[in-house]
Order: sequence, then C-alpha cells, then structure tokens
Amino acid sequence: MLEHNYGGPTAVQSFAIMSDALKMAPGQDKHTDGGKLVLACSSSPSLSSAHPEKLAIKYLPYSPFSNRRKMTIVLVIAVSALISPLAANTYYPAIHETQRELHTSKGGIDATIQAVFPLLWSVFSDNFGRRFVYLGSLMVFIAGSAGCAGLKNLAGMIVCRIIQACGASAVQGSGAGTIADIYERERRGTALGLYCLGPLFGTSLAPLIGGFCAEKLGFRWIFWILAIFGETHRRAMSEKYDTQPINIPVKRSLIGKRSNPLRAIKLLKLPNVSIVCFQIAMSFGILYGLASINATAIEDIYNLSPGQTGLGYIGMGGGNIIGAFVGGRVTDLQIRREQRQIKPATVETGGITSPQSPGRSPEIRIASSWVGGLVLLAGTLMNGWFIQKRVHLAGVIIAQFMIGVGTSFQFNQMCSYFVDLFPTSAASITSVQNLVRNSWTGACIELLPTMTTSINWGPTFTIFAGLALVGSVLVEIAAIKGEYIRQRFHFSPKL
Repeated sequence: MLEHNYGGPTAVQSFAIMSDALKMAPGQDKHTDGGKLVLACSSSPSLSSAHPEKLAIKYLPYSPFSNRRKMTIVLVIAVSALISPLAANTYYPAIHETQRELHTSKGGIDATIQAVFPLLWSVFSDNFGRRFVYLGSLMVFIAGSAGCAGLKNLAGMIVCRIIQACGASAVQGSGAGTIADIYERERRGTALGLYCLGPLFGTSLAPLIGGFCAEKLGFRWIFWILAIFGETHRRAMSEKYDTQPINIPVKRSLIGKRSNPLRAIKLLKLPNVSIVCFQIAMSFGILYGLASINATAIEDIYNLSPGQTGLGYIGMGGGNIIGAFVGGRVTDLQIRREQRQIKPATVETGGITSPQSPGRSPEIRIASSWVGGLVLLAGTLMNGWFIQKRVHLAGVIIAQFMIGVGTSFQFNQMCSYFVDLFPTSAASITSVQNLVRNSWTGACIELLPTMTTSINWGPTFTIFAGLALVGSVLVEIAAIKGEYIRQRFHFSPKL
C-alpha cells in the first residue's frame, strides 16, 4: 500500500491519484470536518495505469498535533484571552482613586474599542496566520499599558487606553479560529470551554487583582502589572517549535479580497447569525455592565474596602468556570450522540470507496442553550432585587454566580455553533459577534449607573432580564428552524 508521507515523492503521487479519482465521482461532497482525505492503493510499476486497482479513501487525523500539544495550545490562547478582561476590568475597584487623580468619570471606551478592532485582527488572522496576530497585538498591548502607568493627564490616559484596548482585543476572534484549526467538530465544545475561561473568568479575576493592587500599591501599579504580564506572555508565544508552517504562495488578488474586514459584517444579514449575536450581546451586557458597577455597589452599600470588594467577584468567576465547562461538555456529547445515530453511508463510484459524511445540523450546538438562558434570567432578577432590598451579601454572590453560569453556558455553545457554521472563517465570524457584543457592552457600562440611580437596581435588572429572555426565545427558534433559514437565505460557509 502507498503510505501518505509529508514532503516525500509518494505524497505527490498520492495527490495525483486522488485528483484523478475524485474526477470520476462528480457531485460528491469532498469536504469533511473530521479529517483529511487521502488515497491508498496497491503499489504497481506504473501509477498512470488505465485500470488502477480499487482505491480506498482513508482519513488522516484532523490535526498533526498530539492531544497534549493541542491542550497546551488551548491553554496558551486561554491565558492570552485573559488580557482583554484584565485590561477592561482590573481598575474597577480603584475607580474612586482614579476619578480623584484624573478628575474624570468611568466609561465604556475600552469596550467600544474592543468591539471594532477584532474585525481587523481576525481577518488578518484568517489570511496571514494566528501567530503573527498574537505577537503583534501583544506588542501593542504592552505599549498601551506602559503608557497608562506613566502618564498623569486625562488626554494621554484616554489615548493609551485606546491603544491598550486595540492590543487586548486580538485574541477574542483569533482564539476561536485556532481551535477550529486543530480540533475536530465533536471535540471543539470542550476546547472552546477552556478557551472561554479567559474572557469570562478574567471578568471576575481582574477586580480581585485590581482591588489589592489599588489598596497596597496604588492604581498605577495595575497597569505596570498588565504590561509585565503582556511581555511575559509575548516571550512564551514567540518560541518556535519543531513543526513550522509551510509557506504557500497565494494570489495577491485573493489576499486583497479576503483581507477586507468589512466583508465579515455581511454575515449579520443571516437571521440565525444576527439572532445568536443578539443574545450573546444581551448576556455580556449584563455580565460586563454588572462588573463595571458591582465594585461601587459592594463598596458603598456593604461598606467594604477595595481589596474586599474584589473578593465580591468570586461568585461571578466561579459561575463562569462551571458554565463554560458544562456548556462545552454538553454540546460535545450531543454531537457524538448524533454521530452514533447517523451512521456514515458507504458510496462506491468508479472503483472508489468513500465514507460519505452524514448530514449534521450545526443547530444541535444551541439546542440546549435555553438551560443557560433560564439560569441567566433567574440570576439577573435576583441580583437586581437583592441589592435593592439590601439582602445579605451572600445572596448577591449566589445571584452573580448564576449570572456567570448562564452567560458562559450559552456563550460556549454559541461560539461552537459559529465555528461549525464557518469552519474556514472562524476568526472572522467570532469578530462579528465581538463587534455586536462589545458595542452593546460599552453602551451598558454607560447606561447602568444612570439607570440604577434613577429607577433603582430592581427595575434596571428586570429590564435587562427581559431583553435576555427575548434573546433566548429567538435562539430557540433559530435552533429549531436553523436549517430552513440557511436554505431560505442561500447560506454559504465561505465569506
């Protein structure tokens, strides 16, 4: 039998055989999400024989990396994803000190910047490679963090926060693309659960770090620590490994066409994409909006120090961890159960035996997202009314734990859904949901302080719970009617 051998002459011969063989079976779907097609045949003096022996199409592993290497990659990008929430949320416990020194009020400028820049980073990532984007963005982040630590005027701080947010936003889109590159479909949910711990758990970890830094060292040390963290991680990611990518020339016209970041925005014309983006935005608006005002509420209402205020975010962080793991595991188990129910059909055409990939619906990823929606709804209502009624802090932490579980449970499943819909443009579709998500998050950071002051905490969070309920219902409709919607709008998995 001919063995597929990377880089050797046999590989070239095998691809030639595969090309000729596939021509004899027109109309078949050559793409598979579970592995790469290769052909093997009995060796003969002439590969160009008019009557080759029966060819068996085999499947190589989806990724050449070992499970240990893939897990290492996921952990690296998960830690990288911590940078974004750390940059946005670390200074919340020190917000009063920041306001006094800079004579300003808090705002959502960094969330707004992080809504736009992932579009640029992710398109570069899909076309020019992930590592280039990771290293470049970390350099930008380090420069912005160092500037925030050193400058003492408001205008300079705003400019450096914009630079910092630009650098921190890259992994938000590129991380999902990396997971799509190395994990087959039935294992992506668990891997995405690990990756999601970065942007989700970081929302709670950041105030904990920032609170003790502000109390012991001053708020400027928050930014010095961020700069040191970025530099340490940049050095780790710049190390080269034994396996390096092959440089394949690409037509310049193709690069120019696919490198347009505005091309990704057109995906919002698909109703199922816009519906899922809407619900992600609603849940993250609650999570990040609450994170932005939680420190003030806990410090003022429950009379805690900045360091103790940071500890108040533990409930939210614990919920994020559990929700991300459970959501990813559930969606992977659903995929595997579906694969056991639908056995691959064997098709023989023109002397070729090919296992045909079963028709699997990506909507199975979001079939159970309503569970996370209910938990999020209950936690949001409890949080608002518990704070308004001055319920014991333990009750508030439990409510925020539920918000964390519901948000991360849904977010993991919806990210997996997008990666399954657009496996070759995972970073681009993730950047689109980042655009919608962070735009709404920035608005919520501005709206929530005013709303809680004017109509109090209970009614404010009841309104946001209602929006999340609408989003969950729409997602359930998309899960049921998703295939019809894709056919109706002539869906294509390519940008």
